[in-house]
Amino acid sequence: EQYGARFVEWWMGLDVKERKRCFQMPKEELRVMFSTVYDFKTAYQVVLCSVLEQVEFFPQTGYKADGATDCEIFLDEHMKTQ
Repeated sequence: EQYGARFVEWWMGLDVKERKRCFQMPKEELRVMFSTVYDFKTAYQVVLCSVLEQVEFFPQTGYKADGATDCEIFLDEHMKTQ
């Protein structure tokens, strides 16, 4: 939970252009930034990059967002880049 709060703080502090850049940036570069700038733990970096990749390709899956939990609803609402 401690790291989740730091992620939310970081993500919500980005403007739309910066959020889009996260999806365009090579994942390894993103992990370096998470480690050096934000001091996220390695395991959290892996999970976060996986989630970003899933969100990036979500439209191609054809799945509908079910919003089964509060966390999923939060991600659905706040991971949007527009």
